[in-house]
Amino acid sequence: MLTQSLLVLLFAAGSHAIVCTPMLCENVEQPELNCQGEVIKGGGFCGCTDVCAGVDGEACELPVKPALALLGVSRSPRCSDGYECVKAQSDSDLSFMPLLSSKGVCRPKVVPTTRRAYTQCEQTRMLRMISFAIWKGQWTPKCFTDGRFQPKQCDNTGACFCVTPEDGEVIVGSKKQSTNVQC
Repeated sequence: MLTQSLLVLLFAAGSHAIVCTPMLCENVEQPELNCQGEVIKGGGFCGCTDVCAGVDGEACELPVKPALALLGVSRSPRCSDGYECVKAQSDSDLSFMPLLSSKGVCRPKVVPTTRRAYTQCEQTRMLRMISFAIWKGQWTPKCFTDGRFQPKQCDNTGACFCVTPEDGEVIVGSKKQSTNVQC
């Protein structure tokens, strides 16, 4: 078993041990490219030709793994700017040798979004929801998705009232012991 594993590893190392000599590219012709993405200058075999960088859904090579670097394999992702090479979902054909598995697919890079600061409505709502203090007339604000106060609010006694959208100030004279308040 150890001998078989060693043979597989040696075969894999040998299959990736290609030496690119300066004379290798002399008679290689550059094929005409019709790329949807960018052109990688010298990105073909041994740097002899230009190749197209991948766009969404196109095949690519995953970044080099440390174990492959030891075998002399030099691979780099080949996706256009704004895309990244991610592991293909159907990469089971090489699952018996995970070190050699380098199949990937170009997908748009996920840019982390920055969260906006919490609004006064959102801050007050969070504080009221985690607070253990309860008093008569307490109300937990209802906020719109943009963080403004909803105009109609109700307290824990069943009274409803109108508030200003920006700062949640109760509008004087709008409080009624009913849910039928029009704001």
